[in-house]
Amino acid sequence: MTKQRKIMYGVFGVLFAFILLALGLIQMFTYRATPEAQETWNIAAFEQKNNWTHFEVTGEKKGTLLFYTGALVEPQAYAKLADGLAKEGIEVYIISSQLNLPVLDNGTMATIVKEEHLDKVFVGGHSLGGVVSTIEAKKLNEIDKVAGLILLASYPDQSTDISETQIPVLSIT
Repeated sequence: MTKQRKIMYGVFGVLFAFILLALGLIQMFTYRATPEAQETWNIAAFEQKNNWTHFEVTGEKKGTLLFYTGALVEPQAYAKLADGLAKEGIEVYIISSQLNLPVLDNGTMATIVKEEHLDKVFVGGHSLGGVVSTIEAKKLNEIDKVAGLILLASYPDQSTDISETQIPVLSIT
Protein backbone atom coordinates (compact mmCIF):
# COMPACT_ATOMS: atom_id res chain seq x y z
CA MET A 1 0.00 0.00 0.00
CA THR A 2 1.35 3.38 -0.95
CA LYS A 3 1.94 6.14 1.56
CA GLN A 4 -0.65 8.31 -0.19
CA ARG A 5 -3.31 5.59 0.11
CA LYS A 6 -2.53 5.10 3.82
CA ILE A 7 -3.00 8.82 4.40
CA MET A 8 -6.29 8.76 2.48
CA TYR A 9 -7.59 5.82 4.56
CA GLY A 10 -6.50 7.61 7.72
CA VAL A 11 -8.33 10.79 6.73
CA PHE A 12 -11.51 8.85 5.87
CA GLY A 13 -11.24 6.92 9.13
CA VAL A 14 -10.97 10.11 11.17
CA LEU A 15 -13.84 11.68 9.21
CA PHE A 16 -16.02 8.60 9.76
CA ALA A 17 -15.21 8.62 13.50
CA PHE A 18 -16.05 12.33 13.68
CA ILE A 19 -19.44 11.76 12.00
CA LEU A 20 -20.24 8.91 14.40
CA LEU A 21 -19.23 11.08 17.35
CA ALA A 22 -21.39 13.98 16.10
CA LEU A 23 -24.43 11.71 15.65
CA GLY A 24 -23.88 10.26 19.11
CA LEU A 25 -23.66 13.73 20.65
CA ILE A 26 -26.86 14.82 18.90
CA GLN A 27 -28.66 11.80 20.33
CA MET A 28 -27.13 12.35 23.77
CA PHE A 29 -28.15 16.02 23.94
CA THR A 30 -31.68 15.57 22.58
CA TYR A 31 -34.29 16.75 25.08
CA ARG A 32 -36.52 13.84 26.05
CA ALA A 33 -40.21 14.01 26.84
CA THR A 34 -41.17 14.34 30.49
CA PRO A 35 -42.81 11.27 32.03
CA GLU A 36 -46.18 13.07 31.85
CA ALA A 37 -45.74 13.90 28.16
CA GLN A 38 -44.59 10.35 27.43
CA GLU A 39 -47.65 8.97 29.24
CA THR A 40 -49.92 11.25 27.18
CA TRP A 41 -48.12 10.10 24.02
CA ASN A 42 -48.82 6.50 25.00
CA ILE A 43 -52.58 6.98 25.56
CA ALA A 44 -53.61 9.90 23.30
CA ALA A 45 -55.63 9.48 20.12
CA PHE A 46 -53.22 10.15 17.29
CA GLU A 47 -52.12 8.78 13.95
CA GLN A 48 -48.52 8.62 12.76
CA LYS A 49 -47.96 9.11 9.06
CA ASN A 50 -44.75 9.73 7.16
CA ASN A 51 -42.84 12.20 9.30
CA TRP A 52 -45.69 13.72 11.26
CA THR A 53 -48.04 12.82 14.08
CA HIS A 54 -51.69 13.84 13.81
CA PHE A 55 -53.59 14.45 17.06
CA GLU A 56 -57.24 14.15 16.12
CA VAL A 57 -60.05 16.32 17.44
CA THR A 58 -62.45 14.54 19.78
CA GLY A 59 -65.34 16.96 19.22
CA GLU A 60 -66.13 19.79 16.82
CA LYS A 61 -63.10 20.88 14.78
CA LYS A 62 -62.28 24.56 15.27
CA GLY A 63 -58.93 24.73 13.49
CA THR A 64 -55.68 23.06 12.53
CA LEU A 65 -52.14 23.65 13.82
CA LEU A 66 -49.04 22.45 11.98
CA PHE A 67 -46.21 22.46 14.52
CA TYR A 68 -42.42 22.12 14.29
CA THR A 69 -40.58 20.92 17.39
CA GLY A 70 -37.65 22.79 18.84
CA ALA A 71 -34.12 21.79 17.90
CA LEU A 72 -33.03 18.58 19.60
CA VAL A 73 -36.45 18.09 21.23
CA GLU A 74 -38.34 14.81 20.80
CA PRO A 75 -41.82 15.14 19.24
CA GLN A 76 -43.21 13.23 22.25
CA ALA A 77 -42.30 16.23 24.43
CA TYR A 78 -45.23 18.14 22.88
CA ALA A 79 -47.82 15.40 23.46
CA LYS A 80 -49.58 17.13 26.37
CA LEU A 81 -49.84 20.39 24.40
CA ALA A 82 -51.13 18.64 21.28
CA ASP A 83 -53.57 16.41 23.17
CA GLY A 84 -54.92 19.39 25.13
CA LEU A 85 -55.46 21.39 21.94
CA ALA A 86 -57.13 18.40 20.26
CA LYS A 87 -59.55 18.10 23.18
CA GLU A 88 -60.41 21.79 22.65
CA GLY A 89 -61.14 21.30 18.94
CA ILE A 90 -57.76 22.10 17.37
CA GLU A 91 -56.27 19.24 15.38
CA VAL A 92 -52.49 19.21 15.66
CA TYR A 93 -49.82 17.86 13.35
CA ILE A 94 -46.44 17.57 15.08
CA ILE A 95 -43.72 17.41 12.45
CA SER A 96 -40.79 15.09 13.12
CA SER A 97 -37.48 16.17 11.62
CA GLN A 98 -34.32 14.24 10.89
CA LEU A 99 -32.04 14.28 13.93
CA ASN A 100 -34.73 16.39 15.65
CA LEU A 101 -33.49 19.44 13.74
CA PRO A 102 -36.33 21.31 11.97
CA VAL A 103 -33.87 23.07 9.65
CA LEU A 104 -33.31 19.69 7.96
CA ASP A 105 -36.98 19.47 7.01
CA ASN A 106 -37.99 20.05 3.44
CA GLY A 107 -41.52 21.41 3.05
CA THR A 108 -43.47 19.00 5.26
CA MET A 109 -46.09 21.65 6.06
CA ALA A 110 -46.97 22.02 2.38
CA THR A 111 -47.08 18.23 2.05
CA ILE A 112 -49.51 17.94 4.97
CA VAL A 113 -51.76 20.68 3.57
CA LYS A 114 -51.84 18.92 0.21
CA GLU A 115 -52.18 15.29 1.38
CA GLU A 116 -54.68 16.02 4.16
CA HIS A 117 -56.69 18.46 1.97
CA LEU A 118 -56.47 21.25 4.54
CA ASP A 119 -57.73 24.76 3.95
CA LYS A 120 -56.66 27.51 6.36
CA VAL A 121 -54.13 26.35 8.96
CA PHE A 122 -52.22 27.85 11.84
CA VAL A 123 -48.52 27.16 11.60
CA GLY A 124 -46.14 27.32 14.49
CA GLY A 125 -43.13 26.03 16.24
CA HIS A 126 -40.98 26.10 19.31
CA SER A 127 -37.55 27.74 19.26
CA LEU A 128 -35.78 26.77 16.02
CA GLY A 129 -39.04 25.14 14.89
CA GLY A 130 -40.63 28.59 15.03
CA VAL A 131 -37.96 29.97 12.72
CA VAL A 132 -38.66 27.18 10.22
CA SER A 133 -42.44 27.59 10.60
CA THR A 134 -42.08 31.29 9.74
CA ILE A 135 -40.35 30.36 6.48
CA GLU A 136 -43.05 27.77 5.75
CA ALA A 137 -45.83 30.24 6.67
CA LYS A 138 -44.53 32.70 4.10
CA LYS A 139 -44.56 29.97 1.42
CA LEU A 140 -48.04 28.72 2.37
CA ASN A 141 -49.35 32.29 2.50
CA GLU A 142 -48.61 32.58 -1.22
CA ILE A 143 -51.34 29.98 -1.83
CA ASP A 144 -53.66 31.51 0.81
CA LYS A 145 -53.48 28.65 3.31
CA VAL A 146 -52.29 30.41 6.50
CA ALA A 147 -54.72 31.49 9.22
CA GLY A 148 -51.95 32.57 11.58
CA LEU A 149 -48.43 32.02 12.88
CA ILE A 150 -47.71 30.89 16.46
CA LEU A 151 -44.18 31.30 17.80
CA LEU A 152 -43.40 29.52 21.06
CA ALA A 153 -40.18 30.97 22.52
CA SER A 154 -39.14 31.87 18.99
CA TYR A 155 -38.87 34.65 16.43
CA PRO A 156 -38.42 34.92 12.65
CA ASP A 157 -34.90 35.00 11.30
CA GLN A 158 -33.70 38.21 9.63
CA SER A 159 -34.03 36.82 6.11
CA THR A 160 -37.74 36.02 6.50
CA ASP A 161 -39.68 39.28 6.45
CA ILE A 162 -43.38 38.67 7.03
CA SER A 163 -44.23 42.29 7.87
CA GLU A 164 -45.80 42.88 4.47
CA THR A 165 -48.07 39.84 4.72
CA GLN A 166 -51.45 39.79 6.42
CA ILE A 167 -50.48 36.81 8.60
CA PRO A 168 -51.58 37.32 12.23
CA VAL A 169 -48.74 36.40 14.63
CA LEU A 170 -48.93 35.20 18.23
CA SER A 171 -45.58 35.16 20.01
CA ILE A 172 -45.44 33.35 23.36
CA THR A 173 -42.22 33.79 25.33
